[in-house]
Amino acid sequence: MVTAALIPPGMKYLKRWNQLDITLKRAIRVRRFELQPAIEVYNLLNSSVVLNEIQTFGPTLGVPTQTMQGRFVKLGVLMKF
Repeated sequence: MVTAALIPPGMKYLKRWNQLDITLKRAIRVRRFELQPAIEVYNLLNSSVVLNEIQTFGPTLGVPTQTMQGRFVKLGVLMKF
């Protein structure tokens, strides 16, 4: 069995990816407590760029195997007393 590179190394690259994450926080004092609610949004622009693809020659060449995780939101509260 002979293994041969069909595409020279460094000739083919996946698309460049950008991800925008944003966090909003606000400190609120209630008597002797301090509450800090937060909302975090990851991958705000919902980029679904390909991170990995099949690189072996055959009918599945170039099929994506991993894409960037979709947009999701995280809610939280920090309480200091």
